[in-house]
Amino acid sequence: MTSEVDQQGTLRHPQSLKNVLAALPGTGDFGDETIVLGAHYDHLGYGDGWGSLAPWTHDIHNGADDNASGTSVMLEVARQLAASDEKLRRRVLFIAFTAEESGLVGSEYFVRHPVEPISNYIAMINLDMVGYLRSNIEISGTGTAREFEALVHELGSKHSLRLVTDPSGYGPSDHASFHAKGIPVLHLFTGFHENYHRPSDDAELLNIAGMRQVTQFTVDLIVQLANAEQRPIPTSDDEGEVQFEFVRRVNSRSDLGIQPDPAFLADGVRVQKVAARSAADRAGIRPGDVIVKLNQSAVRNVAELRQATL
Repeated sequence: MTSEVDQQGTLRHPQSLKNVLAALPGTGDFGDETIVLGAHYDHLGYGDGWGSLAPWTHDIHNGADDNASGTSVMLEVARQLAASDEKLRRRVLFIAFTAEESGLVGSEYFVRHPVEPISNYIAMINLDMVGYLRSNIEISGTGTAREFEALVHELGSKHSLRLVTDPSGYGPSDHASFHAKGIPVLHLFTGFHENYHRPSDDAELLNIAGMRQVTQFTVDLIVQLANAEQRPIPTSDDEGEVQFEFVRRVNSRSDLGIQPDPAFLADGVRVQKVAARSAADRAGIRPGDVIVKLNQSAVRNVAELRQATL
């Protein structure tokens, strides 16, 4: 590991990180087409600095829900599919992503350096925080392929899961990297809670029975996609890379998850857009709000807002 100072005078410590991949080959006539099942394996360490919602503590943030729950479900899905006598027509690629908490770094790197042509990837399913199943499960991306809305509701009924669906394929997790490349995505999420990004996010609080439901739902989802007569038909998306850059910054060290209104000329920062599940969204900030103070610092313009988030 080496250290360097960037143009802003901030000391940086570059590190080499790894995504971890495993593949289950497809055995049918669509064997060159790939479904990705992903979950990020990084978290916040001791919570020093950015990211922790207990910022004045120096304590291990184990991240049982965020995202040991997702990586555990991914591994169990892989185990069940590999052990099954039913062979899949399409390949399944399992990816544990690094550096999601730092701005979707691992997944963005992967889509820029895929292990096969990007056109081979027909769908990406993302598991991020699936350990607190309560009354329903949230599934984003149902509008990114024509078949997805009907498919997830069919499987939700089969597994007695109440679904809350969102058509958007963008959000502050690794599926956004794939959607920016035109790949249909589904993001599974069981909701925020009082232990999110805090040291109290520990294993004894997970809903293990609920994780089993999510696992079986995901297994059936992959089987359906892998054996379908045709690949999912993507819907058009006009915002592409521009929207991805916005949601990617939600997980970066200097962004609340808002897009400022450039036409606002008075003191403060008027909010034009708020990313779903971002820090701003969780704090109740909505489009049209004007931010005039943050962390006890006055905010008169975008530059002061960025300074206040450091």
